[in-house]
Amino acid sequence: MHYIARAARLGALLVSDETQWSNFSRLERYRSISKHPGTQAEADVSDSRTREIGGASSDLLATLSELDGYDQLLAMRAHGITAPMLQTLKLELTKLDRGQVVFEGSPDRSVYNPIGTVHGGYAATLLDSACGIAVHSKLRIGQTYTTLELKVSFQRALTQKSGPVRAEGRVISMGGRAAFAEATLTDGEGRLCASATSTLLIYESPARPKAETTEQ
Repeated sequence: MHYIARAARLGALLVSDETQWSNFSRLERYRSISKHPGTQAEADVSDSRTREIGGASSDLLATLSELDGYDQLLAMRAHGITAPMLQTLKLELTKLDRGQVVFEGSPDRSVYNPIGTVHGGYAATLLDSACGIAVHSKLRIGQTYTTLELKVSFQRALTQKSGPVRAEGRVISMGGRAAFAEATLTDGEGRLCASATSTLLIYESPARPKAETTEQ
């Protein structure tokens, strides 16, 4: 009930006036696209999709920049907004707390390497996402971040029979300029398969872009 109430409050923030209603409509449109790829709606935004989702469009940034990191993630999750990379690898954020998150996935042969096991990049992506989003969840309003270093150790090979795999990320410490996080990756039987530590740079978000206007 707490999650539902919080999501409802965030939804109200997203549509608080006519300008932000267009932002809400855009979020709903992306949600539809993720469920129905190949539709006309996807074609309509294909030219700007990378700029708007991967690069944070001015509309989306204007809305989410009013929230701290945790509430940004909560709002995106409530509206079904998922990073394209996670969609490609079929990874899902299944737990979201401040400073601690969980991603899950079920690897198949599409992510195999030439020697017949899951490519290390799959595990690294899960661990990187877990570390990064754990830090994201603790950002203050106006802050953003980027990964400076990711060190991954592989303890056990993954196969298509390993899933569902679970990456749990935790913030170790976080200051005004740097954050340190760690993550572990376990298979469906709870066995440790990989682990990682990450160093991330914290900095102030660029100035919010002005909404585009059309001169008459």
